[in-house]
Amino acid sequence: MFECLKGRTPGIIDWQDYKKYALGIVLTEYEGETCIIFEVRAHTLKRQPGEVCLPGGRVEQGEDFCAAAVRETAEELEITPKQLKVIAPMDIYLSPSGQCIAPYLMELTDYHGTYNAAEVAEVFFVPLEFFLKTPPVCYKNQIFTKPENGFPLERIPGGSRYPWHSGESTVYFYPEFCGHQIWGLTAKVMKAVSGLMRNALSEGGDYGT
Repeated sequence: MFECLKGRTPGIIDWQDYKKYALGIVLTEYEGETCIIFEVRAHTLKRQPGEVCLPGGRVEQGEDFCAAAVRETAEELEITPKQLKVIAPMDIYLSPSGQCIAPYLMELTDYHGTYNAAEVAEVFFVPLEFFLKTPPVCYKNQIFTKPENGFPLERIPGGSRYPWHSGESTVYFYPEFCGHQIWGLTAKVMKAVSGLMRNALSEGGDYGT
């Protein structure tokens, strides 16, 4: 009866409800070292002003994650997309708050420290070696369910005493680097990316740009 479903690729339930973002893990040469570029968000932004982040932003309608990562990175660093070479997609993160974050490892050439001041207060460079050798410290946030007003509690066993599942969310902090704090989502992504890089290097890879 359902033969037509054979061989289908599984999707993600409620995929349409996720807010989709793409990030650039941008490798470049700086002062003789392979470094990753980080940004400090402009202090005039409404959301998370002054926080450290990776280049990136919202995926536009009809755009794939990789194209969004290149576009956003180029816009924020005021470079041309041709200066970016996408090396590989990294692992995707689905957050408890309904975000889908897709990072892409990239190589940037001929960069001179430019950035879009409307979005970025400053850029700084962290040697790749820092992430390969420095583990972040892990803390925990509690996650719990709070039904919205009007939720039909009378329709479920136990009503207001229903034993909702709770959980934990890991929050990572790297040691400060030149006065900059890399933490939260940015640190979570970097921890995952660093693990993939270490595995690649152990298999004989080369991270020189």
